[in-house]
Amino acid sequence: MRTGKVARIVDRVRKELGELTPQERDLAVKALRAALYEGFALDAATSDPNRMEACVRCGSIRIIRKGRGRDGSQRWKCMNCNRTFGVRTNRVMGMSKLKAGVWMRFLE
Repeated sequence: MRTGKVARIVDRVRKELGELTPQERDLAVKALRAALYEGFALDAATSDPNRMEACVRCGSIRIIRKGRGRDGSQRWKCMNCNRTFGVRTNRVMGMSKLKAGVWMRFLE
């Protein structure tokens, strides 16, 4: 994401949040938190966060371990589509270059 694009998104969200009532704003912040942390919630919900059942892209169960990510989380490789992925792949936080703390400061 480019900085200009991020700035436009931030301005748009601020504008939209400003038009909400305090109760609606609280609900919106809770919903944004849930969306941002859905990858982390997935980690907490599984009994073993280092275990994946299937490829998140093609659904194949033919997956192998493929090293660790920068944050120390397990990476996987699909033997069918030949792509690598982690627990946050296809999640909001996985697609953002900003750290979770930056998003949370913005939300607050």
